[in-house]
Amino acid sequence: MDYRTLGRSGCAVSSFCLGTMTFGSEADEQGAHEQLDRFAEAGGTLVDTADVYSGGMSEEIIGRWFASRPAGITEPVVLATKGRFGLVDFPNGAGLPGLGLLPWSPLGGGWLSGKYKRGQRPSGATRLGEDPDRGMEAYDRRGTQRTWEVIDAVQKVAGERGVSMAEVALAWVTGRPVVSSTILGARTAGQLEANLRAAGLRLSAQETAALNAASDPQATDYPYGEMGTEQRGRRLAGGR
Repeated sequence: MDYRTLGRSGCAVSSFCLGTMTFGSEADEQGAHEQLDRFAEAGGTLVDTADVYSGGMSEEIIGRWFASRPAGITEPVVLATKGRFGLVDFPNGAGLPGLGLLPWSPLGGGWLSGKYKRGQRPSGATRLGEDPDRGMEAYDRRGTQRTWEVIDAVQKVAGERGVSMAEVALAWVTGRPVVSSTILGARTAGQLEANLRAAGLRLSAQETAALNAASDPQATDYPYGEMGTEQRGRRLAGGR
């Protein structure tokens, strides 16, 4: 696991961050603790949560993990929470000022893992299999020609390298210049294990250029104005 400085804070964090939005909803406490244990074993030190995740249950589950593990495991962990969700109704109730970038949803809700196919509406025990119209990654909304072109580019690199598409997508976004740590969100420890393999993958300049070209935004993608450099850098991951 690599370690990087978080913005200008002087705080060193792991290049992958464990996202905990599923804790208390899609991942029960036992499964969440298993993920935290495995993440720490892999050298992960940055854990991301929020007081709005699962109505506060995510923070409670993490707190009980901290209380039940020895200091040698918990002491290196940097626990991050959110500063943007307003919980009080006045102008300074939310804010953001000079932080490093922590991309969320680096696999585009599963699209960049290769689980979805052209012309095959998802089914079964996946996010879109359970609800094809779910959120930003909804099949009809995200399943555009442009998306399939990005998926093809990721698949090509993955095939040539003999690694998973998820590893390629995670390595790409984590390699962006201002990214401090990439948030990994998993339902199970097995999914987390697969994602952590990306920590050892370094893409070549040629591979990075091919992925950059495939994900380069079009003007029609942003009807409210031209997208800035940093937004372009995050496009492959499907973030905003």
